[in-house]
Amino acid sequence: MLDKYIVTLRGESFTLYRDQIEFDAPNYFSDLFLGDFSESQTRTVELSRSPELFRAIVDYMSGYSILPLTAAVVPSTMTPDIAHKNLLHDAGFYGLQGLVKLLSSAPTPPRFSAACDAFLLGQQAVNFEDVLRGKLPSGVTFDERGVGTMVGEKWLAAPIIALNALLVVDYVYRPGSPSLVFGLISPSSQPFLARTFANSLPLPRLFFIDSLNQDALPCSVSGPAHIIVRGVEASGREFTLRMAALRASPQRGETHPIDVHLREIFSQETRYIFVGEKIIFSITGGTAENPRRVSVVAAELTSRHSAARNFL
Repeated sequence: MLDKYIVTLRGESFTLYRDQIEFDAPNYFSDLFLGDFSESQTRTVELSRSPELFRAIVDYMSGYSILPLTAAVVPSTMTPDIAHKNLLHDAGFYGLQGLVKLLSSAPTPPRFSAACDAFLLGQQAVNFEDVLRGKLPSGVTFDERGVGTMVGEKWLAAPIIALNALLVVDYVYRPGSPSLVFGLISPSSQPFLARTFANSLPLPRLFFIDSLNQDALPCSVSGPAHIIVRGVEASGREFTLRMAALRASPQRGETHPIDVHLREIFSQETRYIFVGEKIIFSITGGTAENPRRVSVVAAELTSRHSAARNFL
């Protein structure tokens, strides 16, 4: 009979076997269960570490490859980059020096791949202009589920990429609930917007920019989205909350590194207008029960002034 040991993390139990414990020894578990501690008799231990990340550690201790991290491993409260860093912390806590070395030397996954994994998107990318023109790559469909591909028997939303598009944010006053509204504008695609919106996408929202009314694709920014503004990273939730807070009280103190850039952009434009060097989003739904939804999952943003300076 194999030697078995029970590790309980935040109420969730895992079974480890002796060969797993000895895989990257000496480590926390080999010292605890195979040494002179009382746990060598009880063969149980309770810890407060993440059970989601521990699943990857169990696979590693079984001799399996675990990199790059898949969406199933990344906790819903973390981005892939943060999950990688936290897994490195846990590897150090458990004394798994081989895993520490592996995670420390592993290249950071491209943000595109990380966004796809975190949001369960297919890996076949689609250009925004191709969606607007109705010229989708082979294997990509646009139906009542949204824009996506079949991976085996599972439908996955396709990542849609907009380059050098505008992400415009307005502040809408609703009784008791003022809120931000987002619009995505791709200037090169303006001639195609009306036809595409009428057939497949949510009704356009008009934004008055530079003395012109421009059609924009209504969208939202997902809470766990990976947003970068002039090199400063934030989650989608932080990005949205900071914009709303600074819009409501422009003179308030800075509480997040992104605040200085948001305040500068707002002062230049008297609103929030971003140039998206790259914006990755998904289009899902399309029925009465599941309305069409456009969600930004990752974006690298700058101001129009910075974009103009970089061009010169």
